Amino acid sequence: MKYISALSLLLAPLLFLAPAAHATMVTASSGTFTTTVTSLVPILSADGNSAFDLAGTIVVTGTFSGSGPIAFTVLVRATGQDNFLGQFTCSCTVAGHSGSITIGFTATGVFGVGNPLSGQYTILSSTGGLANLHGQGPFSGTQTPTGFQGVYSGQTLFSP
Repeated sequence: MKYISALSLLLAPLLFLAPAAHATMVTASSGTFTTTVTSLVPILSADGNSAFDLAGTIVVTGTFSGSGPIAFTVLVRATGQDNFLGQFTCSCTVAGHSGSITIGFTATGVFGVGNPLSGQYTILSSTGGLANLHGQGPFSGTQTPTGFQGVYSGQTLFSP
């Protein structure tokens, strides 16, 4: 019994060190994005509503730095409040680490050149030097003649 008590006293300080060894630090993220749409395919039209599949490339700068393919669907509603849903995979560098991240996003706005949109993004998966990278946040932008451009912010962290 004495040995168990002595062992407990010796190991107790290690319990305080364990959380520090696996601690994660949440950091602010921010930057810009530019998409170039290379494909716009009508997929549905009914009751004044239309849906389109769009694809192209995205370039991000700031916390996330890189580029990759993007694909999303736009539901253009007769009410004028349109919905965007999609994802992109970025060969990116974040905080000096390189790898691949897949980001999902949703947004609302009015489909058309010069019109604004705003939404939320979430990192869905990450590989390579970006394995265990997590993040989410808001973004906003404007439709251009060739795609979209805007800004993002949010939070990221590398989990153990």
